[in-house]
Amino acid sequence: MKWLRYLFGFSSHSHAKKAGAPELAERREKEPYPPLPEIDPATAPSQGFAQPHFRFFPGAYEFGEDGEAVFKRHNGPCHCCGMRDIYAYQKRPYWIRRDEPVICAQCIADGRLGILLDNGDNYSMHDCQIEGVSDDNPDIEEIEQRTPGFATYNPFDWASIDGEPMAFMGYGDEEKWKYLGEASAAMCEKYGGQDAYPSPYFLLFKELDGNRYRATLDLD
Repeated sequence: MKWLRYLFGFSSHSHAKKAGAPELAERREKEPYPPLPEIDPATAPSQGFAQPHFRFFPGAYEFGEDGEAVFKRHNGPCHCCGMRDIYAYQKRPYWIRRDEPVICAQCIADGRLGILLDNGDNYSMHDCQIEGVSDDNPDIEEIEQRTPGFATYNPFDWASIDGEPMAFMGYGDEEKWKYLGEASAAMCEKYGGQDAYPSPYFLLFKELDGNRYRATLDLD
């Protein structure tokens, strides 16, 4: 993720050191991006509001309130695939583009967003570090480029267990964790043994094929 830090003005060791506006503008001029395609919604094929499954964010379509929703039904069309009747992504990828293309869930799942960039795959859906996972694990690419992002206060740690990345399940202030001991225990462990529910500063993760939970902090 070093390219992501560089692109947005962070040093490789600190999230606090930002580049000035002229310097960032110069970088963007050196890495232009193609214009958005002009697509006629009247002739665009229908996608039928496809909802591909995201292994590392299984609740993406139901997640968030009105102002924090990850996806919304949209007539489209998507600027990646040119199709209408889509679930449109409501966040912004971490990339060089300064405009706001319409992006559908299917194109995120397929890893197609690079077609909107001249520099290919230099984008990410998250500003995170995935600790405890081998650099050659293919799940890292799936998380970074084929798993939709969610609102966070700062760059964050994506949890892993036994060398494998976990699935994001939600924030620590959601009522469902009150009745799920494994999740409450994960927050308690992260908070030094103290009861931490409810708190919006926790991100809850669950292993893909089990019921173990881990919590990471995302402080304001």
